[in-house]
Amino acid sequence: MNGIKSNINFSHFVNQKIKMIIIDDNRPLTVYFTKGQLIVECSWRLTSNEGILYGSSDIVELGLKKLKKLLEKKVVVNIHHYQHVSDLIIEFDDQTYLELFHNSCYYEGWELIGENGFHLVSLPGGSYTEFD
Repeated sequence: MNGIKSNINFSHFVNQKIKMIIIDDNRPLTVYFTKGQLIVECSWRLTSNEGILYGSSDIVELGLKKLKKLLEKKVVVNIHHYQHVSDLIIEFDDQTYLELFHNSCYYEGWELIGENGFHLVSLPGGSYTEFD
């Protein structure tokens, strides 16, 4: 990722565990945390020091079962947000990363919602907004 990191406080998500992952023909990738959720409508990939473990284009070939196995029960240790293009990286306790690439000037890319009122949306063109 390149660009300038935002100064958004993501501490609400640190130490939260992934509870459930949903993706199908009728809804985008949705990751449910202990106290929040992430809705992903842009390209994404799961990486580690070994390289790309799974990407958004792999759903057709590899299916959801493998993605669930790779992600479920992971614990968030950090979140990085790049404000210029609103890319997001969620870092997990096992040194894997869920990287979201906002790739549209017309559509929203992703939405991160916390039970504490945190609500961040990646807007068309790479800008973003926070709701209270």
